[in-house]
Amino acid sequence: VVLTEDELRFLAWGGDGKVKLWDINGYEALQVWDHNTLVFGARFNDDESRVLSWSFDGSVRILDVTKDNPQRVWKHGDDARGALFNHDETQILTWGGNGLIKLWDTTKDEPLRVWNDGNSVSDALFSHDESRILSWSDAGVLKLWDRSQSEPLQVWKHDVPFYDVMFTGGDSRVLGGSYDGTLKLWDVTKAEPLKVWRQGNSLTGARLMKEGARTLTWGREVALWNTSPAILDLTPTQRIMELEVRSASRLDSSGQLSRMKSSDWGALVRSSEYSAIRERFKAKKNRLSSK
Repeated sequence: VVLTEDELRFLAWGGDGKVKLWDINGYEALQVWDHNTLVFGARFNDDESRVLSWSFDGSVRILDVTKDNPQRVWKHGDDARGALFNHDETQILTWGGNGLIKLWDTTKDEPLRVWNDGNSVSDALFSHDESRILSWSDAGVLKLWDRSQSEPLQVWKHDVPFYDVMFTGGDSRVLGGSYDGTLKLWDVTKAEPLKVWRQGNSLTGARLMKEGARTLTWGREVALWNTSPAILDLTPTQRIMELEVRSASRLDSSGQLSRMKSSDWGALVRSSEYSAIRERFKAKKNRLSSK
């Protein structure tokens, strides 16, 4: 089920092969569209005037919320697992169980480009500037694609499937969470992760906070992680200092934190060492905002 922004209408779909648009206070569907096969998912476009839906038979459809018949139908191939509009809604991305990822012009019948992941693709997304695409598969493989090239720029592997993946740091980094409770951060130019966090049990969701510096994860437990690119650029000594300033506590040699006096905290914040950390954070923020 997907709600509209004002929460007055919602989309529903399922095994009966139908996508239905409902008024939240009504008893009859406002619109019913028939795929004639199991519908895997649907989503609104930005202004909620159109719906993108995809189904087991590989068809992907654009539906006008005021009309009974689809605006356009594409055949992705076997088992369409998902579809996504780009920002200006002139293109859509589709993916599925056949391992293919396809980019379409919304006015044309044939795909602009096709990539072969080689595994059943469970999800995909555009980078913010839409120059690159991320896809991840049931086999626990995450791939980064340039939309102008046929081979992936990067291939990252994990032991179990990813449940969620996102770009961060102005598209310069990728954050991926997997069902074994692991959260990993990669630089898009490197094969090995920059940082690995372990929640200790199965994760089922993650959300990058709006300020881009922290990530909320949930499963059997809920955890908040500092995934700021600026934090990861600090030296180990600087990271300890940043922790001490944020917590107003001293970290001793045994790894225990003890509350510091307000005068000691003030002196630490005003120190030249911490000023260097603030300048690094400021420079990182300026670089990311300019991208």
